[in-house]
Amino acid sequence: MSNIWSNWSGFVSAEPKLIASPGDAGELGDLVRTAPGPVRVAGAGHSFTPLVKSQGTILSLERLEGLVSHDAETHRARVRAGTRLGPLMRILQGIGQGLPNMGDIDRQAIGGALGTATHGSGPTLGAYHTQLETVQIVDGLGKVRDFKRAGDQDMIHAMGVALGAFGVLTEVTLNNIATYRLRRRKYVLPITEMLRDFEAMMAAHRSAEFYYIPFSGYAQFIASDFSDAAPTARPPEEDEAGLRTLRRLRASLAWLPSL
Repeated sequence: MSNIWSNWSGFVSAEPKLIASPGDAGELGDLVRTAPGPVRVAGAGHSFTPLVKSQGTILSLERLEGLVSHDAETHRARVRAGTRLGPLMRILQGIGQGLPNMGDIDRQAIGGALGTATHGSGPTLGAYHTQLETVQIVDGLGKVRDFKRAGDQDMIHAMGVALGAFGVLTEVTLNNIATYRLRRRKYVLPITEMLRDFEAMMAAHRSAEFYYIPFSGYAQFIASDFSDAAPTARPPEEDEAGLRTLRRLRASLAWLPSL
């Protein structure tokens, strides 16, 4: 019976000779040295690209997860590369820390998010790899190698969008900030106003983004800013005409994946 792997969308699939989920760096190193090639590594499979597709070996990071250590004074946390972003948020909250920035989706593994330059929005906020303090990888020879920003800054920078070129991420130390709350606001406005005031609107918020609602003439603007206010219950969702258009369009285009 063949091993079958696919990414989250199902548009990329493979039937490698071996699918393995190492439990530590030593086991991972053994697989890199002995498994049938080419060897590719999968985080959460959230990417659209065929990078992981292989007829040799696909290594999953799903067992390399969780908190390794943390420093309350510097707000640093060392985590295993297979930790998904959703659970990572809860881990960090439990130790009084938070990622400075993140994207809309929390299903990726932190290792995959680092290697593909996953990012959120905000003119002063970098992608995940800009938060790196230390990195541990298993290289192409199966050797465990450690790098620190203090002495290996070029290598730390090169890890951003590395796409696995230097080896398999196993553990990373992230520079975080103290736990915080955000106030998130969403509203719909004419696309002409959005484009006219784009730079000013983006600069006025810590994090901001907008989505054009096709064929409607409107855009949805979303802004997030630090807040000291007490948490409030999520308000009921009231569909504006533009958002209804977006949902109907999304449902229709689901039948046309090539678009």
